[in-house]
Amino acid sequence: MQRLPAASGLQWIRDGFALLRRQPNQLSLLFLLYVTVNLMLLIVPLVGSLLLLILNQVFTTAFMLGCAEVDADRKARPSLLFAYLRNPALAKLAGLGLCYVVASFLAGAAMYWYSGGTLIDTMIKMNDGATGTVDQATKEAVVRALFFGMSVYRILILPLWFAAPLIAWQNLGVAKAIFFSVVSVLRAIKAFIAYILAWAAISLFVSINLTALLSLLPGASEMLALIVTIPCSLFLWMLGYCSFYPSYVELFGKPQLKTKD
Repeated sequence: MQRLPAASGLQWIRDGFALLRRQPNQLSLLFLLYVTVNLMLLIVPLVGSLLLLILNQVFTTAFMLGCAEVDADRKARPSLLFAYLRNPALAKLAGLGLCYVVASFLAGAAMYWYSGGTLIDTMIKMNDGATGTVDQATKEAVVRALFFGMSVYRILILPLWFAAPLIAWQNLGVAKAIFFSVVSVLRAIKAFIAYILAWAAISLFVSINLTALLSLLPGASEMLALIVTIPCSLFLWMLGYCSFYPSYVELFGKPQLKTKD
């Protein structure tokens, strides 16, 4: 398995955009269905967040399957999102999802530690509308703790980057898929650093320009801000997901898939 240069990380983004340009309507519909399913899982009482973490790789791999279909000059049908719900790989993908549950728990513990044990009480006060009893310094500390926790979570799940498609497309077991994913990420670490930095730069560029645009509109309401920012955020999110597939292809080659027309 070859080591990848930093430029590969930038190429993944370009290739993801190229895939999106080939079938923008089909991939957009597939992605919106993906977002809808995630939201529906979240609203399940008590266990919604847990279900989302466990099943997320099932649906993420299904979206990558849509990208593979586009790459093979076939249509990315919305029904592809449910392809792995009736696939032998479902149990293994759900097992991989448990690793994300553990990562989420560790990230939460890291946030709690970083805040000095005050995070939960402060967030309860803010959610109850008692923001007047929380000073600005404490609010900023909460934001830093949340950012720290998100960073820890991203670092923990990065080695699992290729595990789901390896399970689904190369029929590997969970442990074996994680092993090869970790090795692959380490061998492509320069590409991943460039990829992460490029996305940070793109997000910052879009955020700055959206803020500047809204500042030019006198009396712009919060509703208008949402109307402008939500589609842009969804587009960047979708483009990010489209770039997952090229990263897999560069390291493991195009998957040999047989899907029903």
